[in-house]
Amino acid sequence: MTCPTCGAIADTTAVTCQLCGTHLSAQGGAQPGGGTPPGAGPAGSTGPSGSTGPGGAAGGGAVPPPPGGYGTPGAWQAPRPPHHSGLSSELRGWAIGAHLGGLVVGLSTAAVFGFVGTLLVWLFKRDEHPYTDHHTKEALNFQLTVLLVLVLSVALAIPIMLFGVVTLGLGLLLFGALAVVALVAWIVLPIIGAVKASNGEGYRYPLTIRFVS
Repeated sequence: MTCPTCGAIADTTAVTCQLCGTHLSAQGGAQPGGGTPPGAGPAGSTGPSGSTGPGGAAGGGAVPPPPGGYGTPGAWQAPRPPHHSGLSSELRGWAIGAHLGGLVVGLSTAAVFGFVGTLLVWLFKRDEHPYTDHHTKEALNFQLTVLLVLVLSVALAIPIMLFGVVTLGLGLLLFGALAVVALVAWIVLPIIGAVKASNGEGYRYPLTIRFVS
């Protein structure tokens, strides 16, 4: 028999069309003995009205397939549910960018200009939503604190070396361990902030001077 909706040839014992899912018995288009309903013939055939069935130039009353074709996953999709925090993906994206942007720029400039990216995001997005203002401000304060620590380390390099000599190298080991801890914190803390921002949560950097409040 022939499906009256899409014109596909189905088995005479089939209840539904395997191509479009039409219930053949419910449509009344299937004729006993494998006949075809008027105006709908096999692919490329011409019906009594002179129109061609599916496969020809014009389907004899056939309904066009949905975008992506029948059976294509996602042809019709329900809208995605909102984030559990109620925040849009754009707001969370800017907050994530403030944390990771400072880290990326800092890594490429030896932590000197890590604050530039976060400063720009804060200036342009601070008034858009309290969420972006919070995260961009936290990221900016952290990068400014990192810059201050870097400047103090360079300024105190000679006294630290003299202290290391006086303490027979123990001072240098101590400051070296502190430098490693500071380096790990500089990399890990912005990543934690980005994860918190992605989840729609607030985040406050530890051991950070609040230059901007």
